[in-house]
Amino acid sequence: MIGEGTRGPKAEDLLKYLDIATKFRNHEFNIQMLRNVVFTGSHAVLLACYAATITNDYPGPALGLALFGGLLSFLWWCYYRGSLYWARYWEYHCRQINDEVVSLLNADVDLFKGHPAGERSKEPPPNVYYAGKEIRHSGVHRWLYAVHAATFVLWLVLAIAAGVSSWHSAGSSQSGSPPRPAEPQTAPSR
Repeated sequence: MIGEGTRGPKAEDLLKYLDIATKFRNHEFNIQMLRNVVFTGSHAVLLACYAATITNDYPGPALGLALFGGLLSFLWWCYYRGSLYWARYWEYHCRQINDEVVSLLNADVDLFKGHPAGERSKEPPPNVYYAGKEIRHSGVHRWLYAVHAATFVLWLVLAIAAGVSSWHSAGSSQSGSPPRPAEPQTAPSR
């Protein structure tokens, strides 16, 4: 695998730096995964609390929970974008160091061959054919952005439902007419 190149101090330093950059990249992906788990768990707990408050006819707290859930899903999207930026940042630096190490060592190894973030060519990655159907290349990030958007829309719909329920229950309790007195109970005659 290693060609005619020599391993000198520069090559050793670059390999150490590549190792560090790769560890930072992997660390960013681990943090990203951990944040997704925390936010998903938080959404599950909020949905359970929302269901408990709305079914027990407490639309006010349900509205507050739904609005907080919408804020939480927006924060989830922001954190995900930030984490994705840093993962791509380290991926870019790993690619730069990898190219320099490969050229310095005259090696025929390319860690980033076929990787969409590492390819310098303008050609898209190849599509895969499975069971006679063409599966186009797409990243998981597009699906995760869809999950963030779907949870935000879900919380928005739940907030509207809680708001309507709150408005309806407030309107029925304040209809303006005094409550009717209870009918007197008479004992059945024998």
